[in-house]
Amino acid sequence: MVSFRAVKGHRANEVNPCWNAFGENFLKNLAFRMAGSKIWLAMANTVLQKKIQTDRPGAHWSLPAALLAVFWLLPSTLPARGIINGGSTEESSTFQVSDAKFYLPHSQTDAPQKEAVHTKDYPEKAMLKEVASLLPPNAIVVEIGAGIGLHSCFWATEGGAERVIAFEPVSSVHGAFLRNIEINCLRKKIKVHKIALSDEAGSVAVDSAEATSPSAIRLKKVIAGEGTISAKRLDSIDLGVDRIDLVEITANGFEPKILAGALETIEHYRPQYILVELEMNAKETKRILAEMNYVREKKFSKDRALYRKSIE
Repeated sequence: MVSFRAVKGHRANEVNPCWNAFGENFLKNLAFRMAGSKIWLAMANTVLQKKIQTDRPGAHWSLPAALLAVFWLLPSTLPARGIINGGSTEESSTFQVSDAKFYLPHSQTDAPQKEAVHTKDYPEKAMLKEVASLLPPNAIVVEIGAGIGLHSCFWATEGGAERVIAFEPVSSVHGAFLRNIEINCLRKKIKVHKIALSDEAGSVAVDSAEATSPSAIRLKKVIAGEGTISAKRLDSIDLGVDRIDLVEITANGFEPKILAGALETIEHYRPQYILVELEMNAKETKRILAEMNYVREKKFSKDRALYRKSIE
């Protein structure tokens, strides 16, 4: 198979998986249409033998040609992934965001998705760019509470990260994240785990959130077996990297539980920066960060701050 070289977001000496995926899909589609064409022609000729009686030159090809045209053109007019969200197609929920494209199924109701559609750029772009400027080239980023992947995709493209390890436990949100990885050809750069992180292994459940606002989802701990989402400590997961440069946590108040289950990981990798949400349970989150010798580098908003590992 012909391989196409990388474009933006991939190394120059690396085969761009998006081009190869395009080539494979094109060839499969062409083969399907060619095979289908033979079937349609056979059906049409059968109809002709029984139904058409004419002396007009070329008339015996008119019906097969018409049927073939319908077969060839009809698939291109149908939604690629079917009908979703009560009647909207996936194409109608896909938007240009900076140099990327994103599937944003809740662009009318979820704040980050609305911002992305309105600005045609990443939510909190100024903050992301400033943090990215502090990171080394080819940084390794861990994002916890990654949502549909807007920040993860920024880190993997404009942010210059070599690899992003993300965690998103809610099935519907995780599915949208996977779709955005595919759309932007980032399978080699982003790995997303469908699991919740907490201070101990067990179960969690959605505490409160509007079904149409993934960024508002909050988790709560429940008795083992009663939750719908399995949870682990980050310390129990093999991340498969030799360093971590940034940890980003957005968990709507669950941050203390996540940090408590990540103490060994943070002590081992000693990431230079932790970008954390402080909207709820901020006091407890700050206490844990202080005990790990992280000091506030900058407060970006009332609920978002960057912490740096202090020199001991």
